Amino acid sequence: DYQARVLLVPPPLSTPLPGSDIKVSPRIIFNIAAVKSNQINMENPMFTSEVTPDTYSYYDALRQTEPMERFGNVDLLTDPNTGKEIQICHLVGLSVFNFLDGAALDWTYLGASSIEMAIHHFNTGDGSVVPAFQDIHKRCPIRLTSEWLDTRASAFSALRTLTDVVTRTSNKPCAIIGATFSSVSLLTSTLSSVHGYPQISWTSGSSDLNDRDPRPLFSRTIVSTDSIGRAAIHYLNTQLNYQHITVLYLNDNFGNAYLRSFVGIASPLGIKIKLVPFEDGMSPEETRDVIAEVKKGGYRCIFVILITSGHLEVLLKEGFVQGVVGPDYFWLAGNDVIPSIGLSYPKGSELGQAFQGVAQLELSGGRAGKYNYDALQDEWKSLSQENLEYFDSKYKFNYETNNSLFDWVQPGDENLEATVAYDALAALALAACNVSINVAPLEGAFLGSHHADSIINGKPFPGSYGVVAFDPETATRRGTSVEFIVRNVLRSTTSTDERSTTSRFDVPTSTILDPNSEGTGWNPLLVEPFVYFDGSTNAPPDLPPLNGGSGEEFNYIGNFRTMGYVLFVLSLSASLSFGWWMYRNRALRVVRVSQPIFLAMILSGTAIMAASIIPRGVDDEHSSTQACNIACMAFPWLLSTGFATVFSALFSKTLRINKILNGSSSFSRIKVEAKDVMLPFAILMFLNIVVLTCWTAIAPLKWIRTDGTGIDSFNRVLESVGECTSDDDGPGSSPFVISLLIINISAVLGANYQAYKARNIQTDFSESKYIAITMLCILEIFIIGIPLYILIDDDPQTSYVLDILIVFITSVAVSGIIFSPKIWFARQQQLERIEKVKERKERRESAAVAMASYESDRTNHSSQDQEDGEGMGVYLAPSVFKKSGLVR
Repeated sequence: DYQARVLLVPPPLSTPLPGSDIKVSPRIIFNIAAVKSNQINMENPMFTSEVTPDTYSYYDALRQTEPMERFGNVDLLTDPNTGKEIQICHLVGLSVFNFLDGAALDWTYLGASSIEMAIHHFNTGDGSVVPAFQDIHKRCPIRLTSEWLDTRASAFSALRTLTDVVTRTSNKPCAIIGATFSSVSLLTSTLSSVHGYPQISWTSGSSDLNDRDPRPLFSRTIVSTDSIGRAAIHYLNTQLNYQHITVLYLNDNFGNAYLRSFVGIASPLGIKIKLVPFEDGMSPEETRDVIAEVKKGGYRCIFVILITSGHLEVLLKEGFVQGVVGPDYFWLAGNDVIPSIGLSYPKGSELGQAFQGVAQLELSGGRAGKYNYDALQDEWKSLSQENLEYFDSKYKFNYETNNSLFDWVQPGDENLEATVAYDALAALALAACNVSINVAPLEGAFLGSHHADSIINGKPFPGSYGVVAFDPETATRRGTSVEFIVRNVLRSTTSTDERSTTSRFDVPTSTILDPNSEGTGWNPLLVEPFVYFDGSTNAPPDLPPLNGGSGEEFNYIGNFRTMGYVLFVLSLSASLSFGWWMYRNRALRVVRVSQPIFLAMILSGTAIMAASIIPRGVDDEHSSTQACNIACMAFPWLLSTGFATVFSALFSKTLRINKILNGSSSFSRIKVEAKDVMLPFAILMFLNIVVLTCWTAIAPLKWIRTDGTGIDSFNRVLESVGECTSDDDGPGSSPFVISLLIINISAVLGANYQAYKARNIQTDFSESKYIAITMLCILEIFIIGIPLYILIDDDPQTSYVLDILIVFITSVAVSGIIFSPKIWFARQQQLERIEKVKERKERRESAAVAMASYESDRTNHSSQDQEDGEGMGVYLAPSVFKKSGLVR
């Protein structure tokens, strides 16, 4: 009537049964139970008809009444209900149910209750929340039991309690669940690892716990502050484009660890961070100094690392007073400290105004239709009164201020603590099964090191709110396997009572950061547009306005561009008008003598030069960089080719005049043939095109905007300048500019020399004189313009105005000086012709009058002769007719 248990162990020696000569196979020994089966008292009150394997308390009662044998970290006993051997893994929970002052911490009750629910689901093979639990009690001999100890948020209390647990001779644990706060887990995780017990936490998020060296058996299903910081940076930088952030952090272990995570992620991205610490329990003066430091920093995005809503209230109240809470600022709380319901303050108070538009980043506790959230919620809703009473019995610590669990947990309640706690138990339980079935039989014991290794390196499984997967290096749940949400604090619009003295706030979800399929980050899911303090959906800028609100000074050409367009129109109009006049008067001697082709080349050149004003006015205010690049090279092309066209004609004209003068001692009519103009034009144009082509191919001008030297207190550039320049890695534009200047200035000097030699030559219509004046005018423009351009090259607007004036004056001066005298000569000829016609007309009229007088006199004389007698006549001298113009 003894029961035997068969265990696989490593020793390869044959071992006799106790008190017997019977030997078994090398890897098997029979451990005879110390208790006969008839010692199980089925009449024990714990085994009433109401206590069955399907009830929460079944294995707790079994553990208290049945004899057990220790097998590593588990206890072996026989289940009287099935007659099969099971392995009890007893869990000891370390949590803060009450603070030292007796105040209760509600969410730890929720987490502990979720763990109790998960224990029951595992023991009964209920896979409604975690599919891996389905019928697991049929495959795995592990059964879970639990007890809970209150650390009261004291590291000393937690260490003393845990020391008692790991050193007691009976009722030993299998694993530790907890602790609540990171500062406590940093110590207890080392102690539990030293004694060989794995510890798993669902709430300790400090990145300091990532160091596994002092705590090799520790793990956690809450993500670390590294992941929370990464999610915060993702939202602030990727979504809101903030590059400057003030981090207002609680100066304790958790706050500093969170800070290190945040800064470590932000710094490689080039984000500027202003650090402002604050202490727990600050005096009003200290709070004032902290907010003054925030204001002094000037950053408009404020990320707050804290652990209670009281911290946020103190900071927001003083921030509102000092003006760092308002339409120009954005506050984001990095922890779940703002209650989702019931947030209200007196109307018109600092907090009644300051909370508007505040944001909160928090881990998602799950959402409908996502993972197994709906199933967990259904389980919470199905909790019976008996279940709640069982939970409550677990947490009776007999403190005077301790409230019943009924005040905290009601059927249907669920939150983040419920999901991460459930997943912590699931990870621990599945790992225990793996060790029990696959490892312990080979090792001869259920060891804590194997249990911890199986938790951390086990196969990922779907949990209550996402896939549970651990980072082997940190033994922490991967941050990209969980959702984060951003909540928006908004003044409630549901209250219609205008007489209410309370400002009520809603805290809806604005954005969900949903893990991407690759497990490398999050995809933002917009639920509702975020509403900021001013009621708009536009995030405040991260820095004060630059230059007092005017922004960066880009030194655009601006309105001066209109001046350029006007000068271009005037210059082109002059060239076209002169061309039209030349065409209309092509038969006039003044035009024919000056050679129309010579005049046409001058007008074509001035028109091309005038066209260079258009690309000179292109910048990146209204044009793309590519368009600016094209305009940069178009300007020298148009200016140089137009200039070459004009001066080849002028040079040819003066050169031809001097050749004729030097080759003949007699005064002859001067005429310039077309070929005499085309040869210098071809040479000068060829040289310009060769240089321009090499420039365009080797070191083309490109539009480049460079920052100025002035910066503000945030290292922002106050102004920048856009200019056409060649790449730094090439020869630059200087060789080509110098070449063009040499070619064209040489042409100017040569033309002026020829004009000087021809200054005294008398030609038809004094043409050489006006050519000389044109040459001298252009030479003066070069002499004055080039030094001025060098002096003001750093001022884009002034250099633009100088450029277009030089082009305009050159173009108009050439065409005006050449054509104005010709128009005057043509007008004088026209006036002379009109005068001659007028004189002839007057002579005709005088002759007509004389003839009329003669006829009248003749008639009168005839009548008189008849009266005086026949035979008498009158003689008129021929001189009378000559004088009258009738005789030529």
